[in-house]
Amino acid sequence: PKVTPPKVVLPAPLPPTPKPAPVPSGPHADFDFYGTKVSVPYVQGFGVSLGKPGKESITAALQHLEAQSGKPSLDALQRYRQELGLNDWGYYLLAHAFAKKISTNDNDANMLIWYVLVKSGFDTKAAFNQNELLVFGTAATTLFQTAFLNENGKRYYVMDPKGYRKSIGAVYTFKGSYPESEKPMNYAMGDVQFGGPLKDRTLKFKYEGKPYQVQVAYHPEKVAYYAQAPQTAFDIYFHAPVDSVTAKSLLDALRPHVKGRQELDAVNFLLRFVQTSFAYAVDEKQFNREKPLYPEETIHYPYSDCEDRSILFAYLVKNLLGLPVVAIHYPGHLATAVRFGAQVSGDTVNYQGGRYVIADPTYVGANAGMSMPQFKKSGFKVIGL
Repeated sequence: PKVTPPKVVLPAPLPPTPKPAPVPSGPHADFDFYGTKVSVPYVQGFGVSLGKPGKESITAALQHLEAQSGKPSLDALQRYRQELGLNDWGYYLLAHAFAKKISTNDNDANMLIWYVLVKSGFDTKAAFNQNELLVFGTAATTLFQTAFLNENGKRYYVMDPKGYRKSIGAVYTFKGSYPESEKPMNYAMGDVQFGGPLKDRTLKFKYEGKPYQVQVAYHPEKVAYYAQAPQTAFDIYFHAPVDSVTAKSLLDALRPHVKGRQELDAVNFLLRFVQTSFAYAVDEKQFNREKPLYPEETIHYPYSDCEDRSILFAYLVKNLLGLPVVAIHYPGHLATAVRFGAQVSGDTVNYQGGRYVIADPTYVGANAGMSMPQFKKSGFKVIGL
């Protein structure tokens, strides 16, 4: 069921302020955001006391917020967004942390978050039931494990700081006109810059009987940030930049071992590293849900599965060997394939005029050209990277 409240027209979104501005006097919301100390100013009285969610209370809350000056808070949130390299989801998490700091309950916080997102230009909606106000937003990519509404031919996903929410029950949507608030949320990861101490992990493996050891550094705060990212399309994970600290330690540790090797030998070396340095477990065992991992997460967590290893392996091949890679999506399994400069025998796929040799980082002990037997005659989809 849907309720149409009185028309509420919000002003156009405020433009971002890229340069630091003088810190306004008055109250500030001070909180830790993944290892970074954040201080967001706000005018006295900013925020809401929604009460029972409904069209009248939401309308009154919007009118109250519009009567206040939200510019100091919005400017500060935009500055932190740029400084930290946050994507749109990260901006939502930042707005959520701010709203929670100055709100007394989740409904008041979500009302303020929705206002911030609308004023920041995002195509979002509020919906409510008898007890709860929820925020929904369109996305530039498909999200999984996340409930959604269909409105005007668009899919609006519920926004939850955990990164997923599978059920919302019956809700009423609040309708209004929001000029210039039409951007979908972009979930592509940028090169986020968080503070906090580093951790490291030592990875051990053998190749052709010889033992190797690789020590890799990573930011735990970035892992915590990724833990709250919604599950989305595989290409988002394959194209995400790896943290500079992790990239340097990982690539510097492996580069001497692949230098001077023939392409096939080098690919097989990297395959054995990814196949055997990490213990295997499906996501349901480790996280109680499906969760593809970014490379820093694969370094951090005790277990990984096929998509996690494929994402990491593709990154290594591209950055250490400079060879083209594609992902091979079988029913229930993800692998990779590499385009060699020389002829390599074995199982192959053709993609955009190129011959790619299967390289499966989950098939322990397998070299390039060897597919898992159960997928040799299976259908598959090639994901270009």
